[in-house]
Amino acid sequence: MLVFKSIVLRTEYETHSLGGLKNFIKLFPNYINLYSNRQFFTNLCTKFYWVILLFLTTTVYYFKHKDWYKLILFAGFCIGYFFLTNISYPSANTPKFYLENLYLPFGLYLALPFVFDILPAATLKKTAMPLIALILFSCCIRVYSNHIIYTARLNWERTTMQQYTGRKVVIGTKNIPMDTLMMVWGTPYEFWLLSTSETGTTASILVDPNPEKQKWLIPYTNSLYVNWNLYKYSYFPKNQYFRFTDSTNGYTVLPE
Repeated sequence: MLVFKSIVLRTEYETHSLGGLKNFIKLFPNYINLYSNRQFFTNLCTKFYWVILLFLTTTVYYFKHKDWYKLILFAGFCIGYFFLTNISYPSANTPKFYLENLYLPFGLYLALPFVFDILPAATLKKTAMPLIALILFSCCIRVYSNHIIYTARLNWERTTMQQYTGRKVVIGTKNIPMDTLMMVWGTPYEFWLLSTSETGTTASILVDPNPEKQKWLIPYTNSLYVNWNLYKYSYFPKNQYFRFTDSTNGYTVLPE
């Protein structure tokens, strides 16, 4: 499927995303000592504690019941995805919050056997709901304890969105607090979502480290530029998610 998609459905973004797979050859055999792996093992004790607890619980359960097929399948998915993510993004250059996004599939790999095999076990029937409540409660605590930096990022985007209402602009990173924004990738989509859901009009705002290279966007009045792609307004269906009204002027590249 990967080979077929790479040849027939090739896109610039996915080519860039899959570029990390070359690290399996480049970094061989020094996989365990990677920065991403060291950080992951540290986070197992401070952030991802339910990952290690549920992984060990499920492993012990399958081992005790001699369900070798499920044990191999479960461990294979978890360990395989662990290597796939951390070897593809091995250095400190990848923002931590972006890596957490990549770790989300672990939730699926852990939840399926937990819900369908472990919780129905006789010894856990009376403790199933309290255990789920404990997981959700600890999740809420972690979200609240980390909300300050993400709230600041959201507030900055709201302020910027209001400042350039009705305009299509490209903003250079020299003009923004990068310690708040953290990462510029995806900003067109974030402004798109915020503006449409909160104001009823879709904003076209791009944050770029090299705004001068985006001057080719100036004449485009009826198009939206997102990372690696330019879409004409006619491409989008007319519904509540796409409300483009800024078709009078083209993009403005703001001076740094």
